[in-house]
Amino acid sequence: ELKVLANALHQEMHGAKVYLISVLKGPYAIGIDMRYEQFRNTINKLSALMTKREVRVGGVVSMCKYICIELLISNSDNTTIPIYICVKNAKLTHVMSTHSILELMLVDGKASAGASSRNVRNLYIDDSRSNCVIDIYTADELNALRASLGPDPSEITIKQFHVNVNKYPNKPIVDVISNDKVIGGIGNVYRCEA
Repeated sequence: ELKVLANALHQEMHGAKVYLISVLKGPYAIGIDMRYEQFRNTINKLSALMTKREVRVGGVVSMCKYICIELLISNSDNTTIPIYICVKNAKLTHVMSTHSILELMLVDGKASAGASSRNVRNLYIDDSRSNCVIDIYTADELNALRASLGPDPSEITIKQFHVNVNKYPNKPIVDVISNDKVIGGIGNVYRCEA
């Protein structure tokens, strides 16, 4: 399910210029705690950087429970710095709601520097279940996250699954398959079927 969504978002967003990124202050917006403030400050710094440098969407990929949006920040020496907005347990939509916590305004790659309604698309990240996780990673941090997760359910072989499960012979199977190191991305729906 996430792979299909990531592929569709990749087709739609790849190469688009990020015109605006902002944290929304809806009633469900992450809760007012230190983590929220840190995230908001990071997004505000990214927004300020976008006024000086071009930021484009490099791609969108799924990684176990995560959807990761790669943003490429242009440097004056024609190089780019990738950063990744990774989202878990969230809904990505084009319609703002009371659950929206983050907005990205994208301008088609062929568009001019100004945004007009003809070539602008908005993407909202919604936290309708109040358990959304949004983090920003560098390339090294994303690689470390990827290394800490087990294989994606759509990519694991039966043999590899058996090897991973047999590492925990004395634990209940529901606990084993919920462990992201055994197999990444198994949620409660599939866990309850075990």
